[in-house]
Amino acid sequence: MIPIVVVLAIPIGILKARRAQKSRLLFTGEEQALLAKAQRVINMGNNGLLSPDRDLLEVARCIEDARCDYQIIKSRERFDSTFTDFVLPRINNCHVVDWDNVMSFFELLNYAQFEGTDDVIEESGEKLIQSNTVEENLEVSGGMRLEEAEVDILAIVRNNKVVYLNSEADHLFVRDKDGDEKLDGKVVNFVFSGQSEGEHIELFVAFDDSDSYTMFTLQAGMMERLNYVAQAISKHFAEAGLKNVFSTTERYSTQYIYTFKAYRKNGKYFMVNNAQTQAYLIDNLSIMRDDVDEIKTVFWSEGNATNDFDEIPF
Repeated sequence: MIPIVVVLAIPIGILKARRAQKSRLLFTGEEQALLAKAQRVINMGNNGLLSPDRDLLEVARCIEDARCDYQIIKSRERFDSTFTDFVLPRINNCHVVDWDNVMSFFELLNYAQFEGTDDVIEESGEKLIQSNTVEENLEVSGGMRLEEAEVDILAIVRNNKVVYLNSEADHLFVRDKDGDEKLDGKVVNFVFSGQSEGEHIELFVAFDDSDSYTMFTLQAGMMERLNYVAQAISKHFAEAGLKNVFSTTERYSTQYIYTFKAYRKNGKYFMVNNAQTQAYLIDNLSIMRDDVDEIKTVFWSEGNATNDFDEIPF
């Protein structure tokens, strides 16, 4: 029996060593320390002997969820972002009351994304609320391309109000056989819903034709790709300091509504799904939705009264 035990123990030991080595390759020493702290807080909450601080537990669970998602994505496709870049936007969206305590415990001031946050924490509650007030429009010069994710944002709608419309998207559209400007790709509506304040933020994201074919026709890595773009959106707004779209004190759930063909005319974007059961018409002042027939009529009748509304080219 002894030789059998020895023979079986060797492969198990090798597997454990390989797992540990793989973990070290995925996470830097600093990231492993962050994960270890998060796990300790979660364990405290699970064993019930000593209840951890609510804010610490909130952030710890966020870090652990991010670790699981990150490892899944890394195992399925090439994903060049570090875990730090992946997790920090999620932490930033956690609903936390005492950021000072959270940042001290997890040593978040070591990360550039959280530098200078102490000044914000020390402000009064009235000042904090004021800093999260959303302006009418998002002031962005030119288009809005997420280079790392290789997608373009066509429009942003916050609580049913248009706050951004991409006015420099000529390179994304081609002329079809009828002379209409048609997006060379597909659109996905990324919906971010606030968990505490009920905010509803929609980002209409354009994927190029090659990307769209791989994701939606071949169904290759679709959810991983959408999750990656959602993370890239959070990262982009955090790094650019654009605070009039996402609240810095809100935590969001994400939903993907896909896919839509997109047309452009007279400064308006018309998006409709293949079944023509859902559509949007967006300009820099308003958004129309739900009534597909009315939206088609409004869009195609402008400067083209003879268009057959029931036969949208697909």
